[in-house]
Amino acid sequence: MDRIIYDVPRWSLYLHRDARGLPSALTSDAPLRQLEDELFERLYAGEAESLAENKQHKQLGPWARDLHAACGAHPDFARLQKEVCGDSFMAGLAVEKILEQLKPDQPQNVRRQVGHGCSAAARAIDGAREALEGVAGVGCVGWGNSVGTNQPGKPRAVLQRLHADPRLRRVAAMAGRFKRIAAGRLRQKVKHAVGEVADIERGDALERLLPSDLARFVQPKLRLVFLRDLHERSAMQYAMRGQDHVGKGPLVVCLDKSGSMDGPRDEWASAVALALLDLAHRERRPFGLLTFDAGVRTKDLGQVGQSLPFDSLFQQCHGGTDLSGVVAAALDVIRFEQESLKKSDIVLITDGQSDASKSASLHDQAKVLNVAILGMSIGMPAEQLQPWCDEVVEIRDLDALPFEATDQLAGD
Repeated sequence: MDRIIYDVPRWSLYLHRDARGLPSALTSDAPLRQLEDELFERLYAGEAESLAENKQHKQLGPWARDLHAACGAHPDFARLQKEVCGDSFMAGLAVEKILEQLKPDQPQNVRRQVGHGCSAAARAIDGAREALEGVAGVGCVGWGNSVGTNQPGKPRAVLQRLHADPRLRRVAAMAGRFKRIAAGRLRQKVKHAVGEVADIERGDALERLLPSDLARFVQPKLRLVFLRDLHERSAMQYAMRGQDHVGKGPLVVCLDKSGSMDGPRDEWASAVALALLDLAHRERRPFGLLTFDAGVRTKDLGQVGQSLPFDSLFQQCHGGTDLSGVVAAALDVIRFEQESLKKSDIVLITDGQSDASKSASLHDQAKVLNVAILGMSIGMPAEQLQPWCDEVVEIRDLDALPFEATDQLAGD
């Protein structure tokens, strides 16, 4: 569609408007909105196709050309292009931040305005990616099955929810840190076997794309088609086999939601559960979540790749604590309810004391099932949780993830 000086494909217009929640593009759009479409195309696609001179807007053309020239000459804009190329949501966010800094009545300062806009965009992108990383894998009304920056509409809905919910925002930030810690430990500890090409498949794994598909990116006429295929996970790539799988198997997390957990303890525990979910997704391990107080409140069992229900993770804390009851329920899940959760490890996250009279029997049952139980004791001595567990990590600092717990997350 003709904008001011560029021809912007309708697919790009759709992605831009969807990323920012804007109305569909029209030929009668205001000049500033048309300029936004052009900036989006340059950021998302890496370049834009100029209109023939006789089709460019006569009155607004010089203004738009000057602004685009300032963008093209600014190194921060070039870095921003590389940062958001192919990511429609982040490209839309960058456009929004750049436009906030532009002042059409001060054309003499346009280069400085572009620089300020690019800096603001870079900060916003870093913050958005960290927040989205924190809640990745969590399903919620309006979010769909999972969270990803290349899924139309979803990132905007997630960030709006995070903005409106300070508690969720804190959990997301903490979970993002824990995921990076666990992923870093995993990279240190694991060396994959050499993979073997088994077939050709469709997907978006850049490191496995066919050379013929990658070649489309450097051809201007095929670049947008390539980016569309990559966005839709339909690019041609090698299917591999023979890769080592790491980790101890499925995970069942028992998350304490009793009254004493309310506040920072619950935020820390929920962030750890999110980090565990992310690790399970990365390693394609089935994942179960049981929340409890004096009894089991919720039980969510998911297959590989399924999202974790938002309501289970972020429910309010109240009630007492029954550790034997939730461990028994977790063992019943492993023993009877879902074949894919056989030989799971149990992670028990709590700050509560409980009657331990049944703990020895439950521990024996876990050994028969070849199930290991890791306890994370928040603000209490490890020995108070030891009767149910093979290993206990004491959590003293709610701003950090201890290395012992990190190694367990990384499947050591």
